[in-house]
Amino acid sequence: MTGQTRSEIHEKGLQLAEAGDHSQALDCIQQHLKSEPEDGQAWNDAGAVLYCMGNVDDAIEHFEKARKYCEASEAGEIYWNLTEAYIDGGYPMLAASLFDDMERFNILTADAINRIANIFLKQEYYGNAVETLLRSLELLPDQEILHPMIEVIRTKRAKLSIFAMDTSEQLTEAADFFDKRFMLEKYIGTDLTETRNRMEWSDIAWFEGCDQTVADLSGFPKVCDTIVRLNSNDILNGSPESVNWDNIDTVIVAGSSFAKDALVDKVNDIEKRTRVVTIARGIDTDKFNLTEKSRGKRLAFAGDLSAKSNLMLMLQGMQKLNYFDNDYRLYIAGEFEDASVEQYVKYAIETMGLTSVVFFDGKQDNFNNWLKDKHYIISTSICEDAMPTVFKGMACGLKPVVHNFPGAEQAVDAEFVFNISEEFCDIVLSDTYDSARYRHLVEQKSLNTEMKTINDILVRFEKEIVAGRVVEDQQVEAVADRIESGNVSSGVTDYTQTLRPTAIPVEPVFANDNAISFAPPAAVPVADVSPPAAIPVESAVTQQPQGIVEEAAAEALRASRALEALAKQPATQNQQQSWNQGSLNNVDVEQMSNISLDASAEEQRMAKIAAEFAGIADAAGKTNKYVESTKSPFAG
Repeated sequence: MTGQTRSEIHEKGLQLAEAGDHSQALDCIQQHLKSEPEDGQAWNDAGAVLYCMGNVDDAIEHFEKARKYCEASEAGEIYWNLTEAYIDGGYPMLAASLFDDMERFNILTADAINRIANIFLKQEYYGNAVETLLRSLELLPDQEILHPMIEVIRTKRAKLSIFAMDTSEQLTEAADFFDKRFMLEKYIGTDLTETRNRMEWSDIAWFEGCDQTVADLSGFPKVCDTIVRLNSNDILNGSPESVNWDNIDTVIVAGSSFAKDALVDKVNDIEKRTRVVTIARGIDTDKFNLTEKSRGKRLAFAGDLSAKSNLMLMLQGMQKLNYFDNDYRLYIAGEFEDASVEQYVKYAIETMGLTSVVFFDGKQDNFNNWLKDKHYIISTSICEDAMPTVFKGMACGLKPVVHNFPGAEQAVDAEFVFNISEEFCDIVLSDTYDSARYRHLVEQKSLNTEMKTINDILVRFEKEIVAGRVVEDQQVEAVADRIESGNVSSGVTDYTQTLRPTAIPVEPVFANDNAISFAPPAAVPVADVSPPAAIPVESAVTQQPQGIVEEAAAEALRASRALEALAKQPATQNQQQSWNQGSLNNVDVEQMSNISLDASAEEQRMAKIAAEFAGIADAAGKTNKYVESTKSPFAG
């Protein structure tokens, strides 16, 4: 924080706090802050006293000021306190925004994450709850109880189908991401009837590319929200002008602004007919290993060996480079798609005297291993389709050397972009080389960043869908109540004018309401102040999250197995009636992750958990917009 010694009045405030006189303690610390308004430690201590007094919102304000003035060495304590205050105040989004900082200070625990997820569930923010639980599993993968929890939440979310004419790496990445978060169906093919049936099951339909199937389906009446993702090849070589974009809700352009401009050139009024969003392509950097290296003389090219790869420019660059230093070598991974291109390129290599400089390594299945001894990743492509391969090389620590196609400087920094052979040589021969930096640059444009942006779009659709379902449910319930009471009018009433979706309350939902505590580390700031108990940052860093590991994990496993077994058994009428009364609000992450191991209550608890899960799944089917079953009718 400020590193200064405490004043006498500040010290007196701490003593009063330890004695339990919080009001006088707060007066003393605030008096000190009038003369030392940038004392981060004092702001933290004042926040702790306010927290003990039950003034959570005021405590949050003080902790936020403490964060502003604290020193890096003591910031972990502030972030811990602020997170606890956000949780107790019922502000899960603000608490979740601190995850990355807490992880950086090594104080992020699965306990804290799960309590935040629990608040999201209570506030019926199911998308946020899933994201938070997935983050918890990343931190502590052995929490087996979270898997059935996520499955239950998925049944409450929008149903998503993804369609494509054929498989691709981009499709697989999207499907893997969606499958963890939504009820997902994937269909590879062009059969209109099959596609239409799946769209009727779906709340959201996602199309990869722009083929004739998309054009044909866009002419039918809408049955769900529809998203179409296009890359530059779909736009330049496809027929987007044949699509009825009035029936498409969002178009995602995967690439640069130049790809979007090309789309607008083909369909002049598309931005008036639908929403157009540009999202840069990214890669999964976790799949590629950084190898720290210094400058070397081995260049790599990988990918599509077609005319659009512009291989002749690469050969010209290598010929010029060898005038300066004939020890440089180029290694090419990939296969020719056109025999005439292959003949031309190999003939050029021979006539340019590059037979001992350029080598063909064929298609590579292990990209990490192939790039280990390379120093530069080259692209001479005339379009942005080659950039994912460049990003993979950068993730492995290679310096990029990229020909200036339309949008190149949006994909990589200008220092890595060349127009002519001389500039190609300048980039390679430059003394500047930093493997860690190249990795860092591509991490800023990772697949995770790309998919988070896409997920935001899906969540926006989902909110509209859920709001519509609430209105429909209220209308049905209102009619049912009128019929049951015998008060049925011969006229037609527009219930949409009198009924509104149930709003999430403005008042914060408190995380500890009727919940079994994890016994988490409490707020840090003032020694021996209770509640919360003072815990130094050092112990918070090393503390194992309570209620997650060992006994709770074993209990979670038994619970999920009991659920699986009970799900296979037919329910009696009484059981079914009691299960139907369940709601997702009854499924508490804290309760399910911290169940007692009392053997005498074991069977009863297992039945309760199973009943809650079964009740939620059944309830989800009744509120479904298009089909009654939450189980996909297309499985198998």
